[in-house]
Amino acid sequence: MLDIRTFIFCNMVTSVFLGAALLFYKTHQKTYSGFDQWMAGSFLIAAGYLAMAVRGAAPLWASVLAANVCFAAVVLLRLDGSLRFIRGVTLPRAWYLVPAAMGMVNIYFTAVQDSGAMRNLLLSVVMSIAGCAIAWVCLAGAPARRHAVYRVTGGLHLVFVCVQMARAILWIRNPEYELFQATMVNIVYFTAVTLVDVGVALSFLMMNSQRLETELIASEEHLATTLAELRETMSEMKTLSGLLPICSYCRRIRTDDGSWQQLDLYVKQHTETDFSHGICPECIKTHLPDIAREMGQP
Repeated sequence: MLDIRTFIFCNMVTSVFLGAALLFYKTHQKTYSGFDQWMAGSFLIAAGYLAMAVRGAAPLWASVLAANVCFAAVVLLRLDGSLRFIRGVTLPRAWYLVPAAMGMVNIYFTAVQDSGAMRNLLLSVVMSIAGCAIAWVCLAGAPARRHAVYRVTGGLHLVFVCVQMARAILWIRNPEYELFQATMVNIVYFTAVTLVDVGVALSFLMMNSQRLETELIASEEHLATTLAELRETMSEMKTLSGLLPICSYCRRIRTDDGSWQQLDLYVKQHTETDFSHGICPECIKTHLPDIAREMGQP
C-alpha cells in the first residue's frame, strides 16, 4: 500500500500548482470579484496539507489546529468567492469566525479527549455545510445560457460533500482508523479530494473566462451597432466642398452638367440646409419703396 504521507505531499504540491495557475491567470487576464477568494483557497489548501504532513515533527495540537482551521477556511473562501462572482454579494465576516471556533473545539478532542474521529466529524460537518451552500449558489445562480460550467462546479462540490461525510461516518464507526493509516478508505478519500480540487479550480477558471468572453461579445455587438448607426448617419449627411462657380450678378451656381441653378435650391439639394425667405432693409427700399416709407425708413 502507498504511504498516506506521500498522498498528502502530492496533494499539497497539486494545490500549490493550482494556486499558481490561478495567480498566473489573474496577472494576464481580467478577473472578476470573487476570483481572489478562489485563488487564496487553493493556497490555503496547500497550507492545510503542510500542517498535516508535519504531524509528528510538530506538536499534535498545533498540527490539528492549523490543518482544521485551514481546511474550514478554504470552503468559506470558496463560498465567499462564489457569492461575489455570481450574486455580487459578500459572505458576512462573522462566518470567518467559524474555523477559529471549530479549531478551539478540536483542541479539546486533542488535548483532553484524543479522538481523531470526532475531529474529522466536526471538520466534515462544517465543510459539508459550506460545500452544500456553494453548490446551491452555483446551481441556482447559473445563467440561462451557457450554464454547464456552473452546474459542473455545483456538482463537484456535492461530490466533495458526499466523500467528506462518507469518510467521517466510516471513521466514527471504526474509531481504530488513523490519519496516516494506509487503508483503502484513506487512499480513495485523498485521491477523490485531489481530483475534486483540480476540477473545481478548472471550473473557476472557465467561469471567469466565460464571463470575460460574454463581456467581449457584448462589447463587439455594441461596437458593431454603433458603427452601423454611424455609417447610416454618414450616408444621410450631404456636404459641400471644393470651389463652386457662382455668377457675379445673379448669384446662381453652375452645376456639373453646365446648367445654372439658384443658390438656395443648390444648397438645399446638396446639404441638409433649408431656407426661410425674408427681405432685408436695403431691398425693401429698392424694390418696395412705398412699404419702406410706411415703415418709417428714409
